[in-house]
Amino acid sequence: MLTLVLITFSFSPLVHAFDYSDVPGLIDDGDTFYEQGRYQEALDMYDKALSLFPKSPYDLYAWNGRGHALYYLGRYQEALDAYDKALLISPDFPFAWNGKGNVLYSLGRYQEALDAYNKALSINTGYVYAWNGKGDALFHLGRNQEALDAYNKALSLNAEYSYAWNGKGVALENLGKNQEALVAYDKALSIDPNYGSAKSNKERLLAKTGTPKTLWDRNILIYLILLVFVVLLGALVYDTYYKKGK
Repeated sequence: MLTLVLITFSFSPLVHAFDYSDVPGLIDDGDTFYEQGRYQEALDMYDKALSLFPKSPYDLYAWNGRGHALYYLGRYQEALDAYDKALLISPDFPFAWNGKGNVLYSLGRYQEALDAYNKALSINTGYVYAWNGKGDALFHLGRNQEALDAYNKALSLNAEYSYAWNGKGVALENLGKNQEALVAYDKALSIDPNYGSAKSNKERLLAKTGTPKTLWDRNILIYLILLVFVVLLGALVYDTYYKKGK
């Protein structure tokens, strides 16, 4: 009879409810929603994993995912709390440090953000997003050359990272290197033609320097210069020969 009770209990729904093997599926669902930009649904999945299966071996990933979703929902303080929970579980988890840096940056706490990015990079020196975040924080701290170095490091790891090209452009512009900045903005736009920030930065720089925006603009400018030259030359020829002939 005891054996029968034990067998029955082992297959009961109550025991299955605490089967941690279900947790990765919930977190995977959250990650999928997150990648699709469905942040509230992602948050619901992470919350479900944390509430139904407390103290599971996967809490680190659920808290980190929760931080990501909350960040994109604009709930920065809650996101910060979630990342801190993840870091209590694993202080050397670079993704949570980078996420924390992003939240602090969005809150305008640039030195703290820089510290978080540096912590992420001390754990993983090849973390491209942390290098880019470091560049952003340094830029807002007025340390443009260091920001440029950070963006260049990010681009050495991923040459097709449009955000780093845009950041590099801003740093170069602040260092007075306008032509190089324009090249960086153009590179960002060649990777992502719909990148609004790079587009507006390029247009602002062109307006500031008086540089034609496009090849078409330059061609028109050249045509107008040639037209003026031809008119002036014609007037000179007229004055020199035609009038004298009279």
